[in-house]
Amino acid sequence: MNWSWPKLNIRRRVLIMVLASSIFTFLVMSAIGLYGMYYTKKNIAEQGVVTGDISAQYTRGVVEELSTTSLSNVAKARAEQLDHELADRAEDATLIAWGVTEILTHPDRFLPRSLADPRREKIHSGQPYVWYAPGLEESLTPEARREIGLVANVASLLIPMADGNHERTAYFLGSERGYFIGVDFDPDNEIIEGFDTQMQGFDPRERPWYIRPTAGETYTFSEAFVGVEGFASVTAVAPYYDANGFAGVVGVEAGAEFFSDLTTATAVGSNGFSMALDSQGRVVYSPRGTGELTPSRDYDLRTSPEATLAEAARKMTGGETGIMAVNVDGEEYYLAFAPMPTIGWSFGTLIDCREIQDAAQESREVILAQSGRFIKEMRHRFYDMLAAVILALILLLVIIFFLSEKAARRFSRPIKTLSDGVREIAGGNLDQKLDIRTGDELEHLAVCFNAMTDELKIYMENLTRATAERERAEAELNIAAAIQGGLLPQTFPPFPGRLDFAIYATMHPARDVGGDFYDFYLLDDKHLVFTIADVSGKGVGAAIFMSRAMTILKNFATLRRREYDMAAVLAAANNQLCQGNENDMFVTVFLGMLDTDTGEFTYANGGHNPPLIKQGEGEGFAYMPPAGSCMLGIMEDVPFQEERLLLSSGAAVLLYTDGVTEAMNEEGQIFGAEALAETLQKTPPTSSPEEVIAAITKAVRAHVGAAEQSDDMTMLSIEYRGKLPQ
Repeated sequence: MNWSWPKLNIRRRVLIMVLASSIFTFLVMSAIGLYGMYYTKKNIAEQGVVTGDISAQYTRGVVEELSTTSLSNVAKARAEQLDHELADRAEDATLIAWGVTEILTHPDRFLPRSLADPRREKIHSGQPYVWYAPGLEESLTPEARREIGLVANVASLLIPMADGNHERTAYFLGSERGYFIGVDFDPDNEIIEGFDTQMQGFDPRERPWYIRPTAGETYTFSEAFVGVEGFASVTAVAPYYDANGFAGVVGVEAGAEFFSDLTTATAVGSNGFSMALDSQGRVVYSPRGTGELTPSRDYDLRTSPEATLAEAARKMTGGETGIMAVNVDGEEYYLAFAPMPTIGWSFGTLIDCREIQDAAQESREVILAQSGRFIKEMRHRFYDMLAAVILALILLLVIIFFLSEKAARRFSRPIKTLSDGVREIAGGNLDQKLDIRTGDELEHLAVCFNAMTDELKIYMENLTRATAERERAEAELNIAAAIQGGLLPQTFPPFPGRLDFAIYATMHPARDVGGDFYDFYLLDDKHLVFTIADVSGKGVGAAIFMSRAMTILKNFATLRRREYDMAAVLAAANNQLCQGNENDMFVTVFLGMLDTDTGEFTYANGGHNPPLIKQGEGEGFAYMPPAGSCMLGIMEDVPFQEERLLLSSGAAVLLYTDGVTEAMNEEGQIFGAEALAETLQKTPPTSSPEEVIAAITKAVRAHVGAAEQSDDMTMLSIEYRGKLPQ
């Protein structure tokens, strides 16, 4: 016994379908939700530590990045500040040198001035003094003493410059004669001590800062050296001159306090410190008393056995800016460095890697503790949510049952109405209208059915009319094309008995009928007339105007056969075409006549494309001069010019319309006049007119490819073989 579901109406089916699908979907989603909650609870504990560790690792990276970025910014800022201060000292040295040069080159503008002598009196901070190299004072000439008295006026520049500093410094000059004028400034001591020991045997010309300038040099810096006070120093120096040339050097010192500030002001962390490296890779200044970063005049840090330190030294001497981890005396540091271009040094700041790592570890522990508290809170939330979900399940199942019954009843009623109406329309009753007002998609569907029946009725009526009109138009076009084809000579060779010339022509319209035409005929036994023309526009109108123009041209050529005047033929035809030309159509025409006995070629061009001609088999094709007259049909009484050529045996002429040269491919590129000439040059010298046209047609179609033909394409080729013996 086969059992099957009883047949149910639409309402019952919709009820069962909606209720079943709703319950099934709800139960599946609830099961997925409960499983997800359980899985989340289970994995929160497992993933808590992992998440905390990942967060800690990320935080550590952020801390390290922020720390190294801050360190790099500190190095850049301090390098720029120190470079600026050294540039200020260089400017001060240049200004003082200029002042001394003015004094020595214009001595008549100044009065001698005396300065204190440290050997005979105490020198105060900011007080200018003069010092003599050993044995110099006893051997001074009156001229030298006067020079010293004049140069002493530079103290007016030195004193305010020294007073403007808040650190220990010195402004001075050393002369080629051996004397030394200086101002020392010490903010901590009123009296400058140590002249009796530090200046013994002092000759400025022997000091490291006494550097003779190179040509065009305004200032420079000495190498780092230990000054008379016993501290590391560097001096900005500038030359000064007298009337005879180089006379001495001005110096502005950056000494111990300058380098001390360089270190203490930029130290980062409890173990951080700063350093300076010169262009030779030598540590100019560092607070380290031992190890590889100890200041030294002999050790090039770029040769360090520690690869990271040597690499950092190479980058610093190369003028680079950056930050990298280095090993200094067995300890890991981050080194941030930036160039000091004024002096050619590089400034570096170091921080102990352990200080950054300790901060990152502390951040990691905080995150892990917070993650543990979050896991505990999530467990409580899970049990509360589970109870809420179970209660919601029970309530929603009851609601789904009642809503499904109501939805099924409402949905099935308009469906039955729609089904009955569609059945009526399918039977052919297009006047049937569906009246459903549910306010939803079913009502919209009914409206669409009603609109469809109205449009279907209109479409069927229009289709009937359009089919009849299209069949009539196609018949008319076929007739027009047949008539047009009958107007053009189609039989080749057209004059089988004539061996003194050969002629061939083709016309391919862009539509069923076109506006191009060609024609040829004999006026008598030795005069062959041939024509090619292009009418404006396309279609039936162009074809009608074409047939009119073709008839008029042939009639006037026949009427004037005794004159053999091609220009007169075009002029008469133009006047005739202008009459009754309400649509302002026009035609370009090339009209030629060949005397087959003499080879004389008489022609007139009415705005048409210039033909190509070759004289004999050994010659190539070339364009004839362009038309000098306008097109036919535009205005009456226009003059046309007749031209004459003498064709040799084997000469050939190609006439064509612009549909050949302007044939366009899919990219919008035209075939062009140059391509036409090149195609003709490639044809064999013995090619017949038919072969010439076939070669051009093949080249044009290869260029056009799959593009639609845009214009009529017409060609006519003539070969003159000369008068044959009787």
